[in-house]
Amino acid sequence: MRKKIKILISVFSLYFLFWIFSPAQDTTSIVDKIESERIPNWEGIGTISLGFETSSFKPIDFQERWWVSFASDSIAKIYYKYAGEPKSSSPNDYIKFRKPVTFYVTGDVSKSGHFGHMGFYSRKITISKITEPPKALIK
Repeated sequence: MRKKIKILISVFSLYFLFWIFSPAQDTTSIVDKIESERIPNWEGIGTISLGFETSSFKPIDFQERWWVSFASDSIAKIYYKYAGEPKSSSPNDYIKFRKPVTFYVTGDVSKSGHFGHMGFYSRKITISKITEPPKALIK
């Protein structure tokens, strides 16, 4: 009987030591990581919309809108080329919007937070590379 108790205690001790010294498992889901971390050099497709109190990027893979800025004027000019001149959408002439255009972009995405006009955007993307949209996406 004593021998069985010693064996059980030894097995339990080994199990306990293994449990204590084993590497911790990361139980954070991919979605949680994406929501909490900065994403450098993110690449994807999304729609850019600029206008009165609006500077929006809507990635097709996320259910959120990001405040958008451009790393340089030459990158912004690609959007302006396809979006055309701002057009008024109300009786007030100063409230104007450009046409939303979908692009493949590369940019640095911030951690989750409050960005842009009145903090309504969940992230900010600074676009460093933008490719012309596929012809099928140009309306």
